[in-house]
Amino acid sequence: MNKLNLQIPTFKLHRWVEIQIEESKSGKETLQVQGLTETGGAYDIFKSVSIDGVKGYSKALTEDQMQEGSEFKVKLQFQGHYDEPDVTLTIPRALIKASENKVQVSLRFDPNVENAQLKGIRGNWEEPTAYFNQKIVLGQVIYTQGQQAAAKAAANGLAKQFEKKMNLAPASKAPGMKSKATQNKAPIAKTGAATNKKV
Repeated sequence: MNKLNLQIPTFKLHRWVEIQIEESKSGKETLQVQGLTETGGAYDIFKSVSIDGVKGYSKALTEDQMQEGSEFKVKLQFQGHYDEPDVTLTIPRALIKASENKVQVSLRFDPNVENAQLKGIRGNWEEPTAYFNQKIVLGQVIYTQGQQAAAKAAANGLAKQFEKKMNLAPASKAPGMKSKATQNKAPIAKTGAATNKKV
C-alpha cells in the first residue's frame, strides 16, 4: 500500500439503531428499539436493551413520557466482540415526532484509541448522529459510555493490586514441612571413638 501511495483506512465498527414511537388507535404509545443494517433491514446486534431503566426492546409510555419535552434514555449493550462498552442515548421525544415517529442513530466505534469518557478503557464510541431515513442528518445525540466497562476496569484494577500483593508476600511453609535443602540432606554419621563404644 505504501508503494502505491495509498493510505490504509482505520477500522471502525459501524452500528445503526432505530428508535420509533408506535401509536395505537386508542392513543396509547409504545417506544420500540431495534438494530438496523446499512440498508435499513432489521439486525439483531444488541445483547440487551433498556428504555428508561426497564429492560426490553419496547416499552409502553406513561402519560408523562407522552408529554412534549420528554426524553428517553435508551441503553444499548453490544455483543462485545471488540470489547465495546455499552452506550446510553438521550433521545428527545420531539426529535422522533419530527421524523415521522422514527429516527435512526449512527454509532461508530474505534477500538484503537483511548476512551474519551472512561479512564483506563481502550476503544471509544464517537458522538452518535441522528438521521431521518438513514440519509438526512438531524443532529448529534447526547450519550454516555458504559457503566459495565467502568466496572470491568475497576475489577481488573483490583485484580492487579491483589496479584501484586501476592507476588510481594513471603512464601509460607505448611506446618511440619521442611525446606527442600533439609529434605534432601543425608544424615551425617558420627565418627571417632564414640562410634566404637560398646553399650
